[in-house]
Amino acid sequence: MLACQNKISNERRGHFALQAGGEREESVGAEDDAEAVPAAKVRKKLQEIERKKGEQESGGRIKFPDNPEKFMQAELELHDEIVEMRAIATQPEIYPLLLSSETAALNTIITLINHENTDVSVAVIELLQEITDVDTLNESSEGAKLLVEELNESRAISVLVHNMDRLDESNSREVKRLLGEADGIDTLLQQLSQFKRRDPNSSEDAEFMENTFDCLCSALMCPSPNPNRDLFLRGEGLQLMNLLLREKKRSRFGALKVLNYAVSGWEGVDNCVKWVDILGLRTIFPLFMRPPSITKGCGYTIEQCEEHILSVIFWLIRNIKATAANDQNSEENAAPSAQRTRLMSKFTEKEFEKVDRLMELHFKYSFMVRKCDQQIDAQRRELVESGEEIDDDLEDEFYIQRLDSGLFTLQLIDYIILEAAHFNKKVAEKVHTSLKLRGQNKDTIRDVVREYASKLGDLNGEAERLDEQNRILALVDSF
Repeated sequence: MLACQNKISNERRGHFALQAGGEREESVGAEDDAEAVPAAKVRKKLQEIERKKGEQESGGRIKFPDNPEKFMQAELELHDEIVEMRAIATQPEIYPLLLSSETAALNTIITLINHENTDVSVAVIELLQEITDVDTLNESSEGAKLLVEELNESRAISVLVHNMDRLDESNSREVKRLLGEADGIDTLLQQLSQFKRRDPNSSEDAEFMENTFDCLCSALMCPSPNPNRDLFLRGEGLQLMNLLLREKKRSRFGALKVLNYAVSGWEGVDNCVKWVDILGLRTIFPLFMRPPSITKGCGYTIEQCEEHILSVIFWLIRNIKATAANDQNSEENAAPSAQRTRLMSKFTEKEFEKVDRLMELHFKYSFMVRKCDQQIDAQRRELVESGEEIDDDLEDEFYIQRLDSGLFTLQLIDYIILEAAHFNKKVAEKVHTSLKLRGQNKDTIRDVVREYASKLGDLNGEAERLDEQNRILALVDSF
């Protein structure tokens, strides 16, 4: 496939620069002459892109699906034309041509995102990134306003969202970031707000709602640095999810998943703190005690709901630190400590009912994992008897199989138990009593969390991974 050109030389930028006003003016100096290009040349470039697009729609892959040689050269040329356009995209003077009804250039560019050749799609996305660059937009406020309006009318965000899953991981990263830069997070939230008081009224409406939730989750998982998390926070996405969760509508399932994505990972710290600030604990813990009823056709299982709920609580505990920053006089720095107290106190209220619920879930998922372990043991015996070697890759497959069978959720449960027991010794006593009644001891919880700690990813770097691993193992030892 084509190799996208990520950098344009200064000489090439000078060659394609556009002079404002549509006609070339007399130069003020040699440097200005090098950067100025007649509007006619830019118009010709846009027309060339439109022509090549039209040629491919009427032939190319359609006529010769099994003969790439017949269409690859044309796609190469189209790709190069788009890349060359990036050289002038940082100049706001091109906006009138992009928005002109004569050229219909912006509409052409947006439709090319759907091109079957993903390299062409990515080149278009990178071109749009250049055009919508904040510094460029600030140079022409009037032109920027018209451009944004046209992007909305052309449903650019919908096209980007539709192509997220089609592109590979690296390219999808660009789509997600462009989605945020084009106010896509706000648009997705606005679309979901209609489901605060009503359920979808048709299968198409339900599919639209679920796709919108999925797109929002995908955007929130953009690799670091992820501006979409901040856009979601500032766009009051947490407040909307809180409202959706409190209403007993079908949208609460998607809202639960989005909340999980918003608070997860070290980048979810601000969203975790804000969730406590907006009284989100009053929403998530009642769901923890009694998950949403599973209705026919909702697309979710009780185990999926429990996993999302437990994951939210897990990340709230992980991300809201127990100790405030060194500046004790700063109310902002001291806030997380008070918020953690509010969070952890939930496990001691109402005669430790949430600890009882944790133990109920612990026994449920422990049983599921034991059944899986028995099946894996049988697989191991068969492999050994047949003379096959159990290598590291196969061990990884077994571990993934255990995670899918309930181990992932069990790790969340047992980690929460350790944190709650560390916060209040009466919680630890209640947990020990519950285990003893089932003929078990605290090693059943310790072993699960030790295994979890051994499998930690890199987090925000190797040093942080080791620090977090040591912290978790200290919790295990103190239990």
